[in-house]
Amino acid sequence: MAEGVTAALVALAGVGLSVTASIFVSIRQSRLEARKLRSEYLHLYAGKLFDRRMVGYPLILESIVPIIQKVNLKQPISVDEVEKLADRLFDWNIQHSFLLSARSEQVMHGLYIELKSMTREEINTLVHNQDLLIQLKGKLIKFYLALKGDLGIYALVSPSIITEFEAPASMKDVTKLSEISEKEQWK
Repeated sequence: MAEGVTAALVALAGVGLSVTASIFVSIRQSRLEARKLRSEYLHLYAGKLFDRRMVGYPLILESIVPIIQKVNLKQPISVDEVEKLADRLFDWNIQHSFLLSARSEQVMHGLYIELKSMTREEINTLVHNQDLLIQLKGKLIKFYLALKGDLGIYALVSPSIITEFEAPASMKDVTKLSEISEKEQWK
């Protein structure tokens, strides 16, 4: 009888180990599946967000880039152009702000609040003062660069050559990045 009890206990221990191992494997497998589903969802979400940004961002760049170019070329800018820019920024933000990263939203908000709060006299002073126009251009470039950063444009240049990469914050940084990229291409 002792042999029967021993055999039963050994069989019971084997079943217990088998059940424990199967529970462990099952839990591990379900965690892996949950991670995989989460990853697929995030990938799908990121893809849809990127697609929406690719449609929405050029709409505001159409208003920003001409002003930057006019300041660079020292061409005259009218009060109406600045007012139109402020209106476009405001309207675009209403429709597309949900696409912006936190950094882009911060830059955008500051920019359009500043422009929308200016009186016509203040805008007139702005368009006739090169130093103020250069400041405006700097703010527009900051927003432009933030949008390009949202799209991952700078990260796609050559991430293998850039460690601890941060999106460029100025045209000087963009120039430096393009020089690094050109050097890597010709190696």
